[in-house]
Amino acid sequence: MAVRIGSGVEAWEVSNLMVAHNITVVAAGCNTVGGSGGWMSSGGHTTVTSTFGLGADQALSFEVVTADGRLVTADPLTNQDLFWALRGGGGGNRSQTQSI
Repeated sequence: MAVRIGSGVEAWEVSNLMVAHNITVVAAGCNTVGGSGGWMSSGGHTTVTSTFGLGADQALSFEVVTADGRLVTADPLTNQDLFWALRGGGGGNRSQTQSI
């Protein structure tokens, strides 16, 4: 089972969705944090991370408007580089902390 969450949806709205449909979704722990954007690209830490993993690991695909105005889908098979970039790595990403 999967859900589609828009960029403006806050965690409290996702919580209401979970209750209404008796499902579990990895979502931000603070009610006013959005389900995508900074929370996702910083890893997607939440209160259920130890059980279900990071929010960034749960993303199946993204629909985004690119800088040139195109609407594209990014997933593991289509626009792969954009997909992995949107999932992010956060401040603890090894490539950001390596010494040169």
